Amino acid sequence: MSWQPSKVSKIENGKQTPTDDDIKAWTRATNTERETEALLASLHTLEVQHAEWHRVLKAGLVGHQLELSEQDAKTKLYRSFEPAVVPGTLFKSRFEMSDRPLGVSPQKATVPTEEYESSD
Repeated sequence: MSWQPSKVSKIENGKQTPTDDDIKAWTRATNTERETEALLASLHTLEVQHAEWHRVLKAGLVGHQLELSEQDAKTKLYRSFEPAVVPGTLFKSRFEMSDRPLGVSPQKATVPTEEYESSD
């Protein structure tokens, strides 16, 4: 493959879409020809989605936002999953893991003021 570094960078950063020939050349060069058809199908699906989004944008976002509002109003149950957040029952803060630092009692959270008073 004799791709210019700028072409590789544009494809990697989503500034340029690879062509069918680019994908075929890439799978040949990386010895992954068995993936060619799946990659081409993904490329064509993305091209269709991109064209559809441009059509929506050309008409303006008001219609799209109204459609989302209607869908939101019809929603009875909304579930989400956030893999970056540890559930509260599994999460322990440094305070809870320590041996009650700074004289904090379990009944009343107090911090001794002598440790934080200035030495003026």
